[in-house]
Amino acid sequence: MSQQLHMPPAACPNDGICMSLPAKIESLEASDRRHEGSMSELSGDLNTLKKDVHEIKITLRERDKMQEFLKAVFVGMLICFVGGMLGILGQVGLTVYYSGGVKMQLDQVIASVVDHEQRIRTEERKNP
Repeated sequence: MSQQLHMPPAACPNDGICMSLPAKIESLEASDRRHEGSMSELSGDLNTLKKDVHEIKITLRERDKMQEFLKAVFVGMLICFVGGMLGILGQVGLTVYYSGGVKMQLDQVIASVVDHEQRIRTEERKNP
């Protein structure tokens, strides 16, 4: 392979010096200039793309922070709601328990009053 690189092409009979070589060099230089312009455009596009990617990263980071904040707020509100509901249920339970105890005591008081009245009436009948 390396021998083929050092050998002149078959189209160049004068020890590798071709008359078409300057024309090829000029066409390659023109092509290089065109590519150079395209490369500068791509470089500008690449810089714009880098800025856009940076802005997207910032936007996504801010969105993630906002999402975490809203999640924390929602969980906090949910905990407060559940705590409030448990408090209300506890209060209702205690109210029912206390009112049941009061009713039982009231029934005992009423029964003792009725019993006391009956004793008084029977004593009054015995001793007019």
